[in-house]
Amino acid sequence: TFTAADGETQISETVPVFIPRRTPGTIPRAKVPFKLDGKFDEFENAPAFVIGDDKIGVSARITYDKNVLNVALDVKDPDFNPQPPAKGQKRLTPDKLAEAESVELIVTSPTKQTFTARNDPGEADHRFVFCMDDKQAYVMKANRKFNASGAKTPGGYAFETQITFDALRDKREVCDFDSGKSTRIELRFIAAGGKKLCWAAPDFAASSSPDNWGLANFVEEDAGKSPPPAGK
Repeated sequence: TFTAADGETQISETVPVFIPRRTPGTIPRAKVPFKLDGKFDEFENAPAFVIGDDKIGVSARITYDKNVLNVALDVKDPDFNPQPPAKGQKRLTPDKLAEAESVELIVTSPTKQTFTARNDPGEADHRFVFCMDDKQAYVMKANRKFNASGAKTPGGYAFETQITFDALRDKREVCDFDSGKSTRIELRFIAAGGKKLCWAAPDFAASSSPDNWGLANFVEEDAGKSPPPAGK
């Protein structure tokens, strides 16, 4: 209920609020400069967003700094065995890549979009697809590509990339993530064997709706001692 400037008129308005289904995750400020070297040393203070288990799943760690998000993924997928693309074959779009073995990271900006209930993805929802072929790692948002370091590992593969805030703006305003702010977040994983997992939504099909995503809070302090938020 709001009281008007005349001190007499009162206005009552119902505002739908987004309430996440699970405990929010944490994105701490980066403690050391980011290096695209595949070593993940700069993510030691970041608790993991965990999907699945040690056999099939994803452990994702995210930090932020001035105007950037740093992302590292450790993917467990024992059936992952990429083959060279056929001669003359065109690069698949992110939508097509997401239908095969891949990891998707979805974040929402600016912050005011985070806590309002919505039925459909909007301009402030940003989807990044992580995938690999037999030689190279790719991180893409629509037709935009980001520098990435990736390699096959025993039982899966690993990624490291940096996403600039200019890729997280909508048509109305820039992204301004900082300590004390939050983002809606979802991680979606399709394993080589066809298994589909997600972090926050009750199941993979439900993860297409923003109202089933989770939250992540941006913090200043070292969050490395916090228990990792486990997913489904």
